[in-house]
Amino acid sequence: SASAHSTAMLDYLDNLPSDASSPGGVNQNYARELLELHTLGIIKGQHVYTEDDVQAVAQIISGWSMNWNDGVGKFEFLFAPWQHSRTATSAFGGAFTVPARSYGQGYDDGVRLLTYLAHHPSTARYISWKLCRRFVSDDPSDALVDSAAAVFTANDTAIAPTLRHILHSDEFAASTRKKVRRP
Repeated sequence: SASAHSTAMLDYLDNLPSDASSPGGVNQNYARELLELHTLGIIKGQHVYTEDDVQAVAQIISGWSMNWNDGVGKFEFLFAPWQHSRTATSAFGGAFTVPARSYGQGYDDGVRLLTYLAHHPSTARYISWKLCRRFVSDDPSDALVDSAAAVFTANDTAIAPTLRHILHSDEFAASTRKKVRRP
């Protein structure tokens, strides 16, 4: 949720000008990075989402913007309902759906989407794989990644218990000096 509410992230990845009512429509940059880098991920060229899912996520988070008005809250996160897509949307083979909305609604759908993505089994596996790559091996075993993903899921997406599991694993103990490179 932090990156989705970060105005720096939304600006850098072009979600601020993403406007469903404009001729150009919604921008997919942040939606793609949300799926590819922050949640579901790509492991060894494999991913569980499609281009249609990227478009659906972009519609669901359209209107996530920044307050440009002078005064308190300037440059803070703002849901801009005039930029938000109000069409019914379905993603991930119908596993996540949003009904058509009236003006001003839709922010909660984005929050619900972030919760869905955070608790998705592919997110657990991807986050665990990235942690295992960082701390154990460039090509971690499926067994360690799967067991770390189970800890991630069992602890409601908490990173600390997942890291503790990895750092107490036999594979971590056996990985001494494997992540160190000579210049």
